[in-house]
Amino acid sequence: MKLTLKHLNEFKEEFEKWQMEFGLLEYRPTFKLCDLPEAYAEIAINEEGKVCTVSLGSFVGKNDIDGRDIGKSAKHECIHLLLYRLVWLSQKRHIREGEVEDEWEKVTRVLERIL
Repeated sequence: MKLTLKHLNEFKEEFEKWQMEFGLLEYRPTFKLCDLPEAYAEIAINEEGKVCTVSLGSFVGKNDIDGRDIGKSAKHECIHLLLYRLVWLSQKRHIREGEVEDEWEKVTRVLERIL
């Protein structure tokens, strides 16, 4: 099944809802509908620039798409954004003492608030 801009808009709205809920307002997301042969959706994040590109695959199996699947995928990608800074920090050679712990605490407070 080919997805449309309507599906992308639903995906974007759900992602932005979770972005607001997680307090990730420092990031500027862009959204695109494109061919993703290996995934339903994906996110590419530039941590230093605080921008990300969130992509929704343009084709899915007939039984794979309904509003819940789009919403679940948008939430999933936004969770990647929430956790990405921990990954990014862990891959840097030099970080300030306590930076990982600060981010860990931030994520813990977000999850505490919404769960």
